[in-house]
Amino acid sequence: NSGSMERADRVALTKKALAGLAEQLTDRDRVSLVTFARRPRLRIDNLPGDRFAEVVAKIGEIVPEGGTNLEAALALAYATARKRYLSGGGNRVILLTDGAANLGELAPLSLKGKVDEQRRRGIALDCFGVGWDGYDDHMLETLSRNGDGRYAFLNDLKTVNDVFGSKLAGAL
Repeated sequence: NSGSMERADRVALTKKALAGLAEQLTDRDRVSLVTFARRPRLRIDNLPGDRFAEVVAKIGEIVPEGGTNLEAALALAYATARKRYLSGGGNRVILLTDGAANLGELAPLSLKGKVDEQRRRGIALDCFGVGWDGYDDHMLETLSRNGDGRYAFLNDLKTVNDVFGSKLAGAL
């Protein structure tokens, strides 16, 4: 919910991606949702996957704020994933962002170390870029590669349908 994600096209792409994710989840899955701008906020914690579609409809109601603190968002997302860790489960953080981080640690190599540590603890990271303006491809690709996750760029609704769902299907 950073200011740069305020654009209608980015909100639509994010909602579409999350709606596709919701279709793949069952009552056995658990979902937590962190939004972030200057500070991250845990909006949903441990919701059964079959109820996630209820939340997706409200994503557009989240008020954008200035700044993008990716480091703090990842810290909260990983802390939540560790708290809800399921032994033998598919424990992962799925990041949807335009990659325009401008607060907190910004160096891909520093963030890479944090992502690598979480991967070794059994939590994967998937990164999906949204929108072209200010997009940091290098950052997101580096993080997903070191998080044992998937990486893709979502620029239009067709890409969301074709790429997001198929990339995540194998992970879920």
